[in-house]
Amino acid sequence: METKIGTITLANNLVMAPMAGYTDWPFRKILGRFRCSLVVTEMIAAKPLAFGHGKTLRMLYNDRKHCALPAGIQIVGSDIPSLVKAAQKAQELEYDLIDLNAGCPAHKMIKSGAGSSLVRETFRLHKILAAMRKEIRIPFTLKMRIGWDENSINAAETAKIAEGEGVDAIFVHGRTRAAGYAGKVNLDGIRAVKQTVKIPVFGNGDVRDVASALNMFEKTGCDGLMIGRYAVEDPAIFDRIDAALAGRPVPPPPTLREKALLLRDICRELFAFYGDNIGSLRSRGALLFSMRGFPNASQMRKQITQLKGPAAFERFFDGLLAP
Repeated sequence: METKIGTITLANNLVMAPMAGYTDWPFRKILGRFRCSLVVTEMIAAKPLAFGHGKTLRMLYNDRKHCALPAGIQIVGSDIPSLVKAAQKAQELEYDLIDLNAGCPAHKMIKSGAGSSLVRETFRLHKILAAMRKEIRIPFTLKMRIGWDENSINAAETAKIAEGEGVDAIFVHGRTRAAGYAGKVNLDGIRAVKQTVKIPVFGNGDVRDVASALNMFEKTGCDGLMIGRYAVEDPAIFDRIDAALAGRPVPPPPTLREKALLLRDICRELFAFYGDNIGSLRSRGALLFSMRGFPNASQMRKQITQLKGPAAFERFFDGLLAP
């Protein structure tokens, strides 16, 4: 079903989460084959973006001719002038929305006052959102956690602040900062956000198949889903969930052969974009993340760590795809 975020209309309500090291241009290009309606870039630091750092701008490469999939830029930071400048710079690029990261639990982000530290310091989040919203003319969203820890779950309060400052939609990861990526997702925390604000709310966390997707909708009342780790491993998850939501027959999960063919395409795109050295690093990361379910996966992961250069990866896939 179509979903609106501010002035943009998405084909459905399924969004690819920002994933550091994964949601770069080659992956976004591949993702355009599937029933995902929006993808958000890797987390981009505000200061390098504000000053037009070459490596950062390379991370934000986007080509509408080769992938029409709507895309957003996720910005992370704590310094208001840098965040404002970064937002201004982001609007010069071919992206559909800007997302502020208030969810990353990494120590480096917390130490700098960024990421999920903002759900603990809501007074500062309030000022940041107000300053950025004044400069942002395209849709503006917030990616957040439900709180700092189990004793300070304040998702509803944080969401109300965001709505009050003109944020167009909220992506809620149903864990606290203290939980990291462990433990069960708190669906009640996501539901509290949905019940508090009128803007679209997207549930995030451990959506791994059709059943968990439908459970997220049922238990939270959310407007859409943001899917991360399981969509990197299997982008066709979007097709299955979209079919289920539309009442169409749900296609089966990809076979191992289909999965291998897709991984080969991803690696080829990575080499074409990055060249041999970085292409090797990124390709190893993509494969190591996605070997679950393959026979002898542990042994293959050891082999993958030694692969270098496109020819080595092609030989690996030749072996993987052999009858």
